[in-house]
Amino acid sequence: MERTDATEQDRSEFRSTMRLLLAADKRTFDVAEWTVFFDSLRDIPAPLLKRAVLALARTPRKYPFRPGDVRAAAEDCRKQLLAADPWQPCSDCRDLNGFVEITDTQGVQRLQVCGCKKAYAARLTKDGIPLRPVLQLTDVAEERAS
Repeated sequence: MERTDATEQDRSEFRSTMRLLLAADKRTFDVAEWTVFFDSLRDIPAPLLKRAVLALARTPRKYPFRPGDVRAAAEDCRKQLLAADPWQPCSDCRDLNGFVEITDTQGVQRLQVCGCKKAYAARLTKDGIPLRPVLQLTDVAEERAS
């Protein structure tokens, strides 16, 4: 079944990215495999997927790669990118770990996410680096079961 929320450009970009890994493994995909891989990996931003595919292509493997292998490589790349560019709190939010105290219209003190943390998150999102892990616990359980 064709999903309508993915554009042909998304699919084309995915195919061109995955072809790098297929060439490294001397494999080809049929339509069903393209569909399974696309549906399994479509939530990974394209820039992160490209980094993961390149990293996976350089890694020697005994068995053919699976969607879980690509997802795990993407999570490793995401962690490396976050470690190379960690969030640094400003002087306003350093003591409250990314939050600043504000007083609302009724005079109540509240906490709000600091602008420096919002800007950091926006920059990462723009660069295609998700803040949340791309490898969920359910993915690990499914990989162990197979």
